[in-house]
Amino acid sequence: EAPPPPARTMQCGPIKLSVQTVSDLTLAAWILKDLSWCLLCAPLAAFATIEAIFAAVVCLLLEWQRATWGVRVHGTAELLWLLGNSCWILAEFLWDKKEVIPGPWYHGPLAGASAESYDAWSPVILFLWAVGIAALIGYYAQEVSRCGNRQTAGRQVVVGDASEEGPNDGSAEFCDYGVGNVNLGSFSVAFDLYSRVYIGPWIVKDMFWFLEFPYCTQLCGVIVLISILDCWRRSKSMFFVAEGLWVLGNMMWAMNELQLSDSFVGLWCAVGLLTAALVVALSNLGCHDRGQASEKLPVAKAEALAALPKYCATNSDRVQEGRPTSSVGL
Repeated sequence: EAPPPPARTMQCGPIKLSVQTVSDLTLAAWILKDLSWCLLCAPLAAFATIEAIFAAVVCLLLEWQRATWGVRVHGTAELLWLLGNSCWILAEFLWDKKEVIPGPWYHGPLAGASAESYDAWSPVILFLWAVGIAALIGYYAQEVSRCGNRQTAGRQVVVGDASEEGPNDGSAEFCDYGVGNVNLGSFSVAFDLYSRVYIGPWIVKDMFWFLEFPYCTQLCGVIVLISILDCWRRSKSMFFVAEGLWVLGNMMWAMNELQLSDSFVGLWCAVGLLTAALVVALSNLGCHDRGQASEKLPVAKAEALAALPKYCATNSDRVQEGRPTSSVGL
């Protein structure tokens, strides 16, 4: 059996990072953004938002050349969601007055409370999210059409597989999580794509939250959580544990704002979940790069054991001839 291809990497000066480590950094930035927003800490929120946008752009550019069109579309939708989310953060910190004060660092809206100025940003925020949803719907419609044609011809359909989208360098045919295609009955989905399909209902969740529809917000959150839990079940990656805690923190946060009238207890429950998500995400950083290095150890051990008989035979001859023994080869 051929060994799996090496993990995709990027070079940042003297540092070499796997694509998955960059994804971990992006998720950690997203969580820090939401945590600082929930705590109404404007300086930290500004830093975390800029960091999150930068990490998302770097991750998208890194994957663009080798990724399938499905991954590209979902990555673009993630970036559009993040841009809309960042505009929402800006509008809230500048003009929206909060009833619950989480700490002494919050002194009200930075530019003074103004419902008109806050509402003026609504079209921009909703437009960015709508473009992301439209891109996803267009991709899904194309895939449904292609899957129908393949099934009519009696061929196995794999959505999001590199071989289905034309020539490539082969690097997109494997999954950075080490998981094969996800079988969904009459067709399969490449796991790299399957692990990103949450972004559609996640954007819709933020739309409902922004428009203050509490039950629809929680329903979309549950759909996202189920998707992430299934990804964790298949991969056992701590990345999805952090992502799941992040989703739970957002659901608690939304419930507190829309259904619990900004209760102090609800706020700190959301903060606790987001903090736990951040701790898990940060503890997972670099595990993939260390794993790649550790995978080389069994190979080196096997090579040393294979060389042992030759080493023993060589030293036996040297002893018989009265020559010094050699330690080369171990």
